[in-house]
This record gives sequence, C-alpha cells and structure tokens, in this order.
Amino acid sequence: MEGWEIVAENIIREAMERGIFDNLPGTGKPLDLSRSPYEDPLAPTFRRILRDNGTSHPLIEARRALEEEVEHCRALLKRGFIARFRERAAELNRDIKRNNLRSPIPNFQLRTVDIEEEVRRAC
Repeated sequence: MEGWEIVAENIIREAMERGIFDNLPGTGKPLDLSRSPYEDPLAPTFRRILRDNGTSHPLIEARRALEEEVEHCRALLKRGFIARFRERAAELNRDIKRNNLRSPIPNFQLRTVDIEEEVRRAC
C-alpha cells in the first residue's frame, strides 16, 4: 500500500473503533444495487413502458434484426450458396457498420461478418 492508502485505512479503522459507523441508516441491511446512481431517474419508467407494451429500445430491436439476418445469411452458406453468402454478408456488414455508428453503447454494437473466415470454416 502507498502512504496515503495507509493513512486512509488508519483513519477508517480508528473511526470504526470509536463507533462512528455504528448507527448509520441502513446498518445491517443489504445495499440496494438495483439502480445505478448515474442512470437517468426516468430510465426505469421507460423500460417498464417498453416492456409492458411488448417492445424494447429501438437499438436493441435493430441489433436483434441484424443478428437474425446474419443467421439467415449463414444458412445460405450451409446450403452451399457461397457467392450469394458473400454478396449478402457484404450488404450486412454495411448495415452492421451503420448500426454501430448509431449505437452509443458498445453492448448494442455487433461484429461484422468475417466473410472469408466463414467460407473457410464451411468448406
């Protein structure tokens, strides 16, 4: 530990020994980690409205649609339509890149299809 960490640890330990932390609100109860303090307060309401209406965020819907298209494209390859797979995968890669530019959160983004790797594995 560095010098300032040791000082901080000593201050905390001394405060604990003096009982300063004994009567804090919520003592002995689990922390409520269901909400992020950095999240917009209306975000849970928006999620509930989307869920109750059988939909989700448009970026998630777009990602799901692209994932389905990638699977359909791979099915072409499995059936032996290599040229059609390459053509469709190139189109999908453009769509994926466009989608990734609109997605501010990396979790919503997709990897492009590695066309030659997919063909190599299929053959």
